[in-house]
Amino acid sequence: MHEHPMMKCGHAANSVTDDDKPACAICARLNEGAYEIDISAPSLVGRKARCSSYGAHAGRNHGPIYGGNCKRDGNCDCECDSNTELPFFEYCGPNSAYENKCKNCMYFADSHPSQGGTGCFVNSKKKMPDLCENKGGKFEPCVGGLPFDNFYCGCCGWD
Repeated sequence: MHEHPMMKCGHAANSVTDDDKPACAICARLNEGAYEIDISAPSLVGRKARCSSYGAHAGRNHGPIYGGNCKRDGNCDCECDSNTELPFFEYCGPNSAYENKCKNCMYFADSHPSQGGTGCFVNSKKKMPDLCENKGGKFEPCVGGLPFDNFYCGCCGWD
């Protein structure tokens, strides 16, 4: 068996259960797919992955890694071929959860009032300031998912 199989939640396995089965620690207790191997996982051939902090301030100076060169007081630019060995890898392409996100604000559909959401943070009446519909925009789905998958290069530390 592959060391980091894709799980049905969309992440590569990054943990194990008490009985040593692959699991996703990110989605554990939130998504049953965190404990199920996706035997029909999508092909990653030709896909690229970017650090989830790509383009944002990188707090650590770890030099060239994962195709990028994060520098203290610089921006993360780590991008490489998608593979399940990348830390916290998440597939974001066609048939992923990302097809249910808005391409204008990157919030999930169910956050938008036009899609049945409240436009507020969970268990709050406080409006989500970056939600496109709260700024006069409209929900538009990410048809086909995102062009890049996600992983974490360590640019903001591991603690």
